[in-house]
Amino acid sequence: MTRPIHVSASNIHGLGASQLVQSLLPALAAVGRDRLGTIFVPESGPLAGLAADLGLSAAKIARRLPNAASRVVECLSTSRYYPVDGNMLVLGDLPLAIPGKQVLLVHRLHMVSGADTGSASGNAKVAVSRWLFRRNAKYIHRAIVQSDIVGNELRDNFPGLDGRISVIPQPAPRWLSVAARKQWGEWNGERPLRLFYPASAYPHKNHALLNRYTSDFGAREDVHIVVTLDPEGADQPGMLMPIGVQGEEGMRDQYHRADALLFPSLAESYGLPLVEAMTLGLPIVVADLPYARSLCGDTAIYFDPMDSGALDQAITELKQRLSAGWQPDYTARLALIPRDWNDVAERMIALFDLP
Repeated sequence: MTRPIHVSASNIHGLGASQLVQSLLPALAAVGRDRLGTIFVPESGPLAGLAADLGLSAAKIARRLPNAASRVVECLSTSRYYPVDGNMLVLGDLPLAIPGKQVLLVHRLHMVSGADTGSASGNAKVAVSRWLFRRNAKYIHRAIVQSDIVGNELRDNFPGLDGRISVIPQPAPRWLSVAARKQWGEWNGERPLRLFYPASAYPHKNHALLNRYTSDFGAREDVHIVVTLDPEGADQPGMLMPIGVQGEEGMRDQYHRADALLFPSLAESYGLPLVEAMTLGLPIVVADLPYARSLCGDTAIYFDPMDSGALDQAITELKQRLSAGWQPDYTARLALIPRDWNDVAERMIALFDLP
């Protein structure tokens, strides 16, 4: 008899991670409902009712400790949270101490590489996470990463996982599939160029470059950079336009209004906004780093993410291309990514059938 596949998503709270689960769980139900066991979800938030709404068996996990502390307890004493028998798909980076086959989705690059996060508290969390990962790595049947870059980092830092790492890239989230496509290249210089950068205020997201850029080139009135940062306390409207965190409708609207995606991030385990932009056919101006090259190939406009002058040159190049009617063709790049979330779900379930 095939053992059921339970899903651990109870520690998922961030916007990006929640959107991943909101795309993945319906796909798992669509292609593998008969194999799914209990779906463990947070007590509150956007995922709390998702499994039940899909007609799946669900259990809400109440976390009374701060999230970081509860993750430690969860990894050291897993049976307190998951008193079940069977296999487990874990969507939270850290392996659990459970019997059966465990397939783990790993997407936190700093945890994998141990790189400096830019803060003492962040580095402390990474150190604890890496200790927990190493302690429970023996329970991992297969580890899923979204790119070869993270796969290589994971193999280098945890060599015991060699041969047990599977790369499954992530398509655009389901909510984006209903976004109306528009014909890009509509910008002709008669209005300010509108660039969109959806990212939280982590140091590696490199908003510092945008601050330097506005300081160096802020007198220009022909560029607007829209960022998903808290607008409270922001300066008077100018080149940099913080609009706060956006939900699905807000993201669709911002993508539709943008002339290009701007992405200066210094480190990414994948780079989902790049996939979102490619799915929509939106031009991309991005940091010249391996994560971006691996996704975009030669279809994007690249710049040195430490140099505001290089960013200005890239924006100037974008203007010239758009004025000439440029529309990037991402067909070949998107062909390297699973066609949809059902494809992703099928690949994940298949890992449990491997010896």
